Parts: sequence; C-alpha cells; structure tokens
Amino acid sequence: MDYKKAIDELERVYNDYGKELNALDEYSRTHFEKLRNLVLISEMFELPHEILSLRSWNYYKIDEERSIGFFCENGCRISWSDDGTQPKDEWLYIISFSNGPYFFGREYLSEHFNSFFNDLKSYDPAFIDTRNHCLYFRGEESKAIHKDYKIITDKYRDTYSAATKLAKIKQLKRELDKLEEQ
Repeated sequence: MDYKKAIDELERVYNDYGKELNALDEYSRTHFEKLRNLVLISEMFELPHEILSLRSWNYYKIDEERSIGFFCENGCRISWSDDGTQPKDEWLYIISFSNGPYFFGREYLSEHFNSFFNDLKSYDPAFIDTRNHCLYFRGEESKAIHKDYKIITDKYRDTYSAATKLAKIKQLKRELDKLEEQ
C-alpha cells in the first residue's frame, strides 16, 4: 500500500471538506497528524513504518536503544550536547544507552562500552551527548548506522563475555598480589 498517497488523499479531503462537515474532531485530527508524521519519518529515514512504534506526536520508538524524535527550541532538547549546540526544528534518529556499560550485562566494563560507543560515533552523528551515552543522526546520516547497528552490537556482545572474564582475572590477580604482600 502507498501510505504517502493515502495520507495525502486524507489531507486533501480534510482540507476540502473538514470544516464544512465538521468531519474530524480534535482526536481524529491529532491521529491524522501522527499518521502523517509516521509516513514522513518512514520516508526521511528510509525505514519501514512497521518498525516504528508511536509514543507521542514527536517520538517514535524503534527498539530499546533507538528511536526518532522531533527536536525544537520549546520541545525536546539534548541534555548535555558535547559542543553545546542544539537541533533546530528537525527529526533525528537517536541511539541512547541510559545504562551505559550495563547495556551488555551485569558487569560494568566501561572500557568495553567506550570502545563500542566510539565505534558508533565513527558514523558521524550530528549531535553527541557523551555524558548520557546518546547519539543523534539526521536522516541521510542515519542510514548507514541503522544498517550496521545490529552487526556492531552483536560484535560487542560476543566480545563482552571474554572482556568479563579478563576483568575478573585482573581483579583476582590484584587480590592475589595484595595477599602475597601481607
């Protein structure tokens, strides 16, 4: 189904007849706006609309770490943008890890996570919030990271186990050294 064509037709009907017929109440109009945004986002980021889960008029979730949001001066803003800049009235593809290194498991392996986060940053996001582990990409910039995200994540998930064992070995060696010093 051509969703853009369908939305365009609904908008045309609303614009032509909505006021005279009072056909669309506020709820219907809001729902229509959300559908139109869904089509816009799907096209802008070249994502199938089926993977986008509507959370509010300006926020669509892809999965636990990825979403698309609308950023403007009086709306969503980046908490701690590394360079202090803010987006201006635009949709952005967001990758966010609220738990930082715990993303991979129960061990807090900051070195492992930072390596992973730096790999993601190499895709040249428009905005970076290192403190909150968030990356923000514009439409065109997001295509490559969206395509490679699972590959990168799987690579680091696979090495997490080895990194956990190595961290445990280092910890046990430090403890052993302390005991030998006594």
